[in-house]
Amino acid sequence: MAQASAIPTPMTVAVIDANRRNVRDARADGLFRWVVAGAGMFVLLALAGAALSMLWGGKEAFSPSTTSSARWCRSTARWSPH
Repeated sequence: MAQASAIPTPMTVAVIDANRRNVRDARADGLFRWVVAGAGMFVLLALAGAALSMLWGGKEAFSPSTTSSARWCRSTARWSPH
């Protein structure tokens, strides 16, 4: 029966290096996935915040008193109740 050599051959060194690289790449891929997911969530939250801010700022334009009874007065450049 042949006994395995204790001296590493270039092929075994390459396999060991490839395995270490695969583990390191898998960790880096996981970190990248979390960074991208976090950036995506930040963008979605920023867009939702901007939308809510615009809705809050424009709520007076859609109030019943503005849309039903007020009229634009050209001479004063204001909304008038008549």
